[in-house]
Amino acid sequence: MNKTLEFNRLFEKADDLCDRQAYQIALDLINTALSIDTFISQKRLFEAYLLRGDIRIHLKKYACGISDFKEAIKIDPQSPRGFRLRGCALLEIKQVDDSMRDFDEAIKLEPIFYVNFYNRGLANFFLSEYESAISDCNESIRLNPSYSESFSLRGSSKYNLD
Repeated sequence: MNKTLEFNRLFEKADDLCDRQAYQIALDLINTALSIDTFISQKRLFEAYLLRGDIRIHLKKYACGISDFKEAIKIDPQSPRGFRLRGCALLEIKQVDDSMRDFDEAIKLEPIFYVNFYNRGLANFFLSEYESAISDCNESIRLNPSYSESFSLRGSSKYNLD
């Protein structure tokens, strides 16, 4: 079988298994795909590192997931997705200042995506910067009034502010 086709087949199967929460099998498949010695477009390689990073985060392999997001960012430093996902992973392991930098970069690259503001609001909340968290939640709500997580975080921030 053509190596590029095999990479794509493994990638798609790993992505599907990740969606089904079969993370270990998905990780094995994406690792196999990434080990194939063939030309893969930068876009597809970017997607593969994001997928593997996401899978590793689900498996609580944070350092490995963060490393994959770093590789994705190297491939496409203009995409906010790598920064957003790495920021979330950093937040999971309580590296809040580092996550804040990634969320700031995601907002700079994609200022109209409400989740970027919610994520930064969450980081601000963990830093006890409640006014900043409220401001980020307000922007997230302005961009997507149906995103309930922003309302909840804003309420918690207001409660802690008082």
